Amino acid sequence: MKDGLVKELFTCVLAMVCTGLFQIYFDNIYFSGALLLLFLITAAANWLRSHPLGYQVLTVDRKMTLKLFPAGQFQSTVCVKERLLKSKVDFIGGLYDWSGGGTSSSPQLVDGDGVELFTPQPNPSRGMVQPYYLYNLFGRERGEEFSYVLEFNHFDPIYSLKPFYSFVVLRPCKSLTLCLDASAIPNVINESSLSAEEMKKRSGLGQLEYRFVSNLTIESVASSIWIVAIDKPIIGHRYVLQWEWANGISGDKAG
Repeated sequence: MKDGLVKELFTCVLAMVCTGLFQIYFDNIYFSGALLLLFLITAAANWLRSHPLGYQVLTVDRKMTLKLFPAGQFQSTVCVKERLLKSKVDFIGGLYDWSGGGTSSSPQLVDGDGVELFTPQPNPSRGMVQPYYLYNLFGRERGEEFSYVLEFNHFDPIYSLKPFYSFVVLRPCKSLTLCLDASAIPNVINESSLSAEEMKKRSGLGQLEYRFVSNLTIESVASSIWIVAIDKPIIGHRYVLQWEWANGISGDKAG
């Protein structure tokens, strides 16, 4: 947070210098004053965008990986590094959803830096958004960072899941990465169909909807492994990596 503040202060100083030069050139105090105000507003808006007020936690880095295995086995691993923006935080929460059939487990905490996991619904239902909570944070101070890894295991032998992997940003986040790993069953994904989008939340017809904002860049980092990296994702926006199954894929043919 200090680094961001220093950058914004530097921007303000630079704005003042530029304003002085403009004032000398134009000899117009009103023009230079308006220009300085514009620079200050822009700097403040940029800082608030990166450090929104009223939040308890800043996500420093979030990497989400969906791994595909033979016979309809799926595993989602979520690696997160958080920074407390306040002291004495009781807990933080998150949401998850599985669109496929078969069976799905609640998240498992495989690494936690001392935090504990609570899931109100141990047997999640298909298509229902489920909450989870991480606690044992009360003794930690503002500015302290901690990491945790969540693992979700799913079994969908007929591949009925909707072919996308997405995340909706609910709190300040500096870095988000979505990864699709089909290396265990190559050729299950139609690579030419891969796409990634940023979408913006809106309300309409009594239900939550999203509208398209922009396309995102997909990088192939290895055979049948793709990532989408987003710097400073926006709160309320949805980031999605989607694809189509290769021809003929079904529960008895995938792998």
